[in-house]
Amino acid sequence: IWWVLRMLNEKGQAVLLDVFFAVLIFMIVFFSLNQSWDRELQKTNDYFETQELQLKANNILDSLLKGEGSPSNWNELDFNSDVSKIGLAKKSLSLSPQKVNAFKNLDSNYSQVKLLFGVPEYDYFFQLDAENDVNAGIDPGNSFEKKILLRRVVEFDGSEAIVNFALYKIG
Repeated sequence: IWWVLRMLNEKGQAVLLDVFFAVLIFMIVFFSLNQSWDRELQKTNDYFETQELQLKANNILDSLLKGEGSPSNWNELDFNSDVSKIGLAKKSLSLSPQKVNAFKNLDSNYSQVKLLFGVPEYDYFFQLDAENDVNAGIDPGNSFEKKILLRRVVEFDGSEAIVNFALYKIG
């Protein structure tokens, strides 16, 4: 500051104008870089959130389609107190019709199912395209912020079927 004051006494107002423009240019560059940094940070956060959602969706679907659940006869028990893991398989990628129907009927326990899946902050939709279609969860329609959709081929009731599984976050 003493340098600026000394320059003002020697050369007049021109130095003050130079300092003003230098500060103005610095502020423009600083705020532009700050905006760019914020955009890149948001892109990175979105990428990692999408990757986390993908991983969770894969884990849930693998658990459903490759495991029997815990206990293995969970579909015959009181869901609220006895079930620790939901699985729909008789054997890997071969689904039990009884377990699929029991899973479909868990819509009244939707929040507890999300807790069992370990995704209370997300919603899910399970769709089995077979001779008799089966849906479980809440169809996201077009009202989601982020969505991962997975598709698997399974055996159901003696024939091939397609499972679609969506894990999504409502904005």
